[in-house]
Amino acid sequence: MAINRLSHRVRLLLAPLLLLGFGLAHADKLDDDLQTVWESLWDQRGTPQLLARWEHQVRFRIFGADAARHREHIIRALEAAGQATRLRMINVSDDPDAEKTATLDIEIVKDHELQDNEACFMRPLKATNQAFDKVQVRMRSQSAWSCTFHEVMHAMGIPGHPSGKTVLSYFPYRRDTLMDLDKLMLAAWYSPAMPRRATPFEALVVLSEAVARQPDLGLPASEAQSRAKAFTLATLKEMESFASGTGEIPAIVKRSGKASSAYMDEARRAIGFFIGGAYLQGTIAAKDAPTAAQWFKRTAELGYLPAQIMWGTVLASGMGVEKDQAAACAWFDRAASELNTVGKTEIGKLKRNFCPPTPEKVQASLTQ
Repeated sequence: MAINRLSHRVRLLLAPLLLLGFGLAHADKLDDDLQTVWESLWDQRGTPQLLARWEHQVRFRIFGADAARHREHIIRALEAAGQATRLRMINVSDDPDAEKTATLDIEIVKDHELQDNEACFMRPLKATNQAFDKVQVRMRSQSAWSCTFHEVMHAMGIPGHPSGKTVLSYFPYRRDTLMDLDKLMLAAWYSPAMPRRATPFEALVVLSEAVARQPDLGLPASEAQSRAKAFTLATLKEMESFASGTGEIPAIVKRSGKASSAYMDEARRAIGFFIGGAYLQGTIAAKDAPTAAQWFKRTAELGYLPAQIMWGTVLASGMGVEKDQAAACAWFDRAASELNTVGKTEIGKLKRNFCPPTPEKVQASLTQ
């Protein structure tokens, strides 16, 4: 039985062994850190997200009520994030045109200004292909000290509120510094090993490998890496059960700050789509185009827009299923009805590639 499931009394009996270095506590650290990095990939609604991050430097502006009092603390947090990510942090707060040139706005507001007693929040204002162009952070003055490092982690792209030893936790061990796991996650998030626009499963692979490389686990490196791989595979299987409606709702979903039945349904659809991607790309599990196709089909039929586009693409190209261009074009049309102008343009490109005009349409265009 894992140590973290033992009764309090048994823990007390084992405490001397742990102090003598029998490695049991270290085993917990690996398990706990793996679970923490997985939970970091789910946003406040309890929905898994594509990786988003900055591509180059961050030009930040600190302003608002009582900003001068909090500036040093905020800059310290940004510098710590810069060291972990190797992003260049440039303070443009005092520049005359800072409002236009800043890519990260950090505003200190009066204590009564934010709604619903919200202490602080981060919101991406503009992004291109999951790369941040403009991000906003707002914090109440009375909460700025405790919010700063937490919101800076979000501003670097990590969305979750895991339960482990990180400032992202709703109940962190520390609020005034980045903890070791925070630095590890940020370094992995911005490492060359992390794919651009990584799915949660792709991100989990990179993060779990970084966790397994920690020098203080008390385990042989090969064993730590093996256990990390086992964790990612078990996670994929657990998510398959959840997405199919037969498994338990993940704790991170139930614990999320804005949990609701609607968001839980959204989480099922989103993770089902990402499971399809994992089987299509061979992430964690072996490549399996027919299984990937079935996950895209299932999720598309549940109304998940990205899956509808992907299911149409699968049908049009015959990836794991019999090619059916007519059905593919119908799915593209269905998805296009819910998209904005930019999305419709992208769907139009797919239709030009996969949905050539019928002879009747060609003839009609010639006679017009």
